[in-house]
Amino acid sequence: MSSINKQQGSVLIISLLLLIVTTLLGLSSMNNTIMEEKMAGNLRQQNLALQSSESTLREAEAWLAGLNKNTRPDADDSSGSLIWIKDAPEGNGSGVPTSPTGMWWTNDAVWTSQGTSYNNPASAAELSGQYLIEELDAVPDTMNVGQQTDTQSVREYFQVTALGRGIDGRSRAYLRSSFARRF
Repeated sequence: MSSINKQQGSVLIISLLLLIVTTLLGLSSMNNTIMEEKMAGNLRQQNLALQSSESTLREAEAWLAGLNKNTRPDADDSSGSLIWIKDAPEGNGSGVPTSPTGMWWTNDAVWTSQGTSYNNPASAAELSGQYLIEELDAVPDTMNVGQQTDTQSVREYFQVTALGRGIDGRSRAYLRSSFARRF
């Protein structure tokens, strides 16, 4: 009986230490899980914004492909235009960019006032995007290699910039493509 009296609560102290260590491990794994959940959510939002931007870009390219020479609107630098002069969306109405960066697509005011909206109703997330089409150059060309005598055949180049947003509205993806067509 004397060995029982000599222990004096050491089991209690060891149990409490093990409980503290287990609690700290649980809290650490819970923090890791929360961080991974946030990262997965951000990746999802970024992916949705990219998909929205991609579908908007393809819609704008399909619109350009469906035009013919007689129905194509002329490019200008006004907000009512469907096809813009190069760098005109940022400009002051004269086609001259107002900032030296030439990165007008990062300005929110440009997209709200001048972007053409495109909604993708097939998407469960109801993603939407906006696009701007800029006219670059028209290059006379012919199907005969080395013989540039045909002035009726013209290849026009366009630059399509699309903005897609995630469901939360904070995630954005910008895509840009060059598009050429013969008229």
